[in-house]
Parts: sequence; structure tokens; C-alpha cells
Amino acid sequence: MSPQFLRTLSTLALALSMIATNFAMAQAQTSGAYTLEVRVSGDQGAAVSNAAVTVSGPVKKSGKTDASGAFKASGLPAGDYLVSVTADGYVGATRDVTLNSNAVSSFGLLQISQTSLTQIGRVEAKPVDQRLNLSTSAQNIVTSDTFRDQGETQITHVLNEVPGVQVVASSNLGNANPAQPVFVSVRGSFAYETATFIDGHRIASGTTGVWSPRYLAPALLQDVEVVRGPGAEVPQVINAINGSVNFKTREPSRQFSGIVSYGTDGYGGDFFNAAFSGTTLNGKLGYAGGYAVLGNPGIGNFDPQLFLPNGWELNGKVVSGVNIAPTPVAGINNSQNPAATTLLTCCVYDDSFLTNRAELGKLRWNFSPVTSLTA
Repeated sequence: MSPQFLRTLSTLALALSMIATNFAMAQAQTSGAYTLEVRVSGDQGAAVSNAAVTVSGPVKKSGKTDASGAFKASGLPAGDYLVSVTADGYVGATRDVTLNSNAVSSFGLLQISQTSLTQIGRVEAKPVDQRLNLSTSAQNIVTSDTFRDQGETQITHVLNEVPGVQVVASSNLGNANPAQPVFVSVRGSFAYETATFIDGHRIASGTTGVWSPRYLAPALLQDVEVVRGPGAEVPQVINAINGSVNFKTREPSRQFSGIVSYGTDGYGGDFFNAAFSGTTLNGKLGYAGGYAVLGNPGIGNFDPQLFLPNGWELNGKVVSGVNIAPTPVAGINNSQNPAATTLLTCCVYDDSFLTNRAELGKLRWNFSPVTSLTA
């Protein structure tokens, strides 16, 4: 075999090999066997490993990136694909890729921070007249709604429900008489050891320090502030050894509001309350007012009688079954001479019926949202 023939044969073999290779590549392209490499990095350029990659299109491939931040999806036919990438601590990303050859798609993920979060909703809660207690004292606020809900016409019962507070009668007559003077005792204090205020103004309590809040009408109050603790926690610390009580009268309101109530009981008592508040003159003039009256019989509201049976002697005279009443009885009244009388007194009429009237008038001129004058 001649050298020329061998060279010709070698050239023909090389040509056939190149034809076969080109045919294989063309066949691979015709069948759509492409590879898409997805590379994932952070916003600082560092590779992101273990990121979840999903390639969706004519076929679907998914997996995780390796240590270099790469993921390869092989055997993909030509077409349009959606590539999705998610990773812990990063904002996810998606991208459309049209594949008609081997390709590389790079993703730079943004690291999650407070500035990268998207607000999708907002919820607010605004309490009404809710004050945060930052002091060292325990504080309670009894609203006018509490008195109204319990049907109370005096403050005594509701204040007795406040922990550490007791409304105490200032004499041994007790609380049976609705006109009986009382004082508010905080944590077992004496009458002069609790500071009492109306709208923040100290109440003149006399030499004994006793002021009775029994005559306050709950319908005319906004609320009652009770501070149980050191006196330094209140504006005026005089006599506030164990705490203080501030009775706040009805305040002007933005919109007109009012209440009218009337009631009776089975003992001959009744009450009437009317209170209102509002603002006029484009919010410049606020007003509040009210009138309350309470009529309540006490335990001694009766006309007692004393019956003397036959044969009894009264002032030296024998009587025959007579009622001794507080009004004079002819012939058997006590002698004006004490030495000659045997009955000094009898059946004194005790009228303990309480008639209490309370009035409130308040005007407030608003110079600005933070400056006002109240009278």
C-alpha cells in the first residue's frame, strides 16, 4: 500500500469523524438537550449555597445550589422557562429565561433587613383615656359608667369595692343613715391621713381633717382617681400619708352628650339626675353641667308611740290606756318642775330623711389645643 493511499485514507477518516461529531451535536440540538446553569450570590457578591432553585417550563427541574452557589439543570428542551430562587435570610427572586442553547443565569439576592421588608398591613390600637402608671403607687380610676351600671346614687358602695379603700362612718351611727358623714380611708388611714381633692383642688376639711364625700352626686362626676401609696405621688402632699382621692367632675366633650335618669325605691325614696356636656363655637367653648337630687329616708324616719296600760301613774295621775306621742297630751304632759316629774322625755321624733341636691356648671375656653381656661 503506497504512502499516498495511506494519506488519502487518513484524510477521509478525519473528515468522517468531523461529520459524525457535527451530526451528533446537531442531533442533540434537534432533541433539545440543553443545560441551564443557575448561579446565586448575595448582595455583597458572596456565593449563596443551599439555595432552592426551581426551573419550570416544558419540563420541571429543581434542586439546591452547591458550595459555589451553582445549580445545573440538564436535559432541558428548547422553550420558555420560569426560574425561581429562594434562600434563608434573603429576598426570593424569579426570572423568565428563553432556552435555545446552553445558558447561564445569575441571581443576586437581596439580604433581608428592616428596610427590605414590605408592609402589607397595619393594625393600631388606641385606648380611650388609658394612662400608664409609671409611679411607685398603686392607682385605680373609677369611671362614671361604673356608678351608673351599678345604679348607685352615692359614692360609698362603689369606692368600697376598690382594693385598699374603705368608706368609714365618722361616728358610731354607721352607714344606715344616708346622711351620716363619712370619710375615705386608704389602707387603714385615719380621716386626716388621706388627701381629698375635687378636680385637683384640695378640699378644706376643718380642724379634724374630715370631709364627707357622701353628698357628691355620681352623675356629676367624670371619674374618681384613687392613689394608694406615698403622698409624694400626688400634686399636694399635705396629709397624704397613705394616699389620696381626687373626685373629677364632668368634663366638656367634643360632641354633645347627656343623660337623664329617675328612679324610686320601696322605702319612699327617689332620685333624679340630669347631666350634659359638649363643645360649640368651632371647638372654642366647651361646657358641662348637671343637676342631681336624692331623697332617701333613714332608719329613724318614723313617729314612735309609747302605750301606757291601765293603772299606770304618770306625773302623779293614774292613766287608763293612753298613747304617749311626741305631741303634747292634755293633762299628762311632764311637769315644768323637774323635781315633780317622773317622765323626763319620751318618744322624740327622729327625722333622718335625706334631701340632697347637687349642681354643676363648667365652662372651658380653648385658646389652643394645649392651652385653655376653665371656670
